[in-house]
Amino acid sequence: MPRNTRVATKLSEKHWQALQFIDEGKMSLREIAKHLGWEPGTLYDLYEGDVEKSGQTGILFKAEVSKLSQKNLKRIKDLTCDNKALCLRMINDFLRRKMSLGYQSDDDVKQIVSVYNALSKSTAGVEIHNTTFSYIKGLSAEERVHEYIKLRTLAEGSSVRGVSTADRVDQVDQ
Repeated sequence: MPRNTRVATKLSEKHWQALQFIDEGKMSLREIAKHLGWEPGTLYDLYEGDVEKSGQTGILFKAEVSKLSQKNLKRIKDLTCDNKALCLRMINDFLRRKMSLGYQSDDDVKQIVSVYNALSKSTAGVEIHNTTFSYIKGLSAEERVHEYIKLRTLAEGSSVRGVSTADRVDQVDQ
């Protein structure tokens, strides 16, 4: 695990070992703490970055955990995309062979549906990237307030049955 030299001076060797075990993902936090001779609460406080209980070390540890999480999320996303592409190719080949036979059994159809459902559940239908900042970019303060009121009104109105959104907008404007 590469270590940032500025952070490395603040974290002990046991902290780096804990981070390495967290990165491997083979043990729970409780098991890692036991392996290192710590109380589980100590590792939980470090993991959460609790300043009151773990001080500056907790902040640094939490920052390293966040880096690991981002790295793992990217790795998982890449693997998922790769697996999805491979799976789609296999399904395509399978379907082409089955369709060339002219006869598909009920088991074949069930197998195709099962694979398709698993594939659909494993990936998000819509990926939302960092749109928060681009959404309000270029809006004046007054336009942002108006946009906030509009979105809040829509959110509140969607959960209340029998009251139209137009009535809600009139109430907010007054």
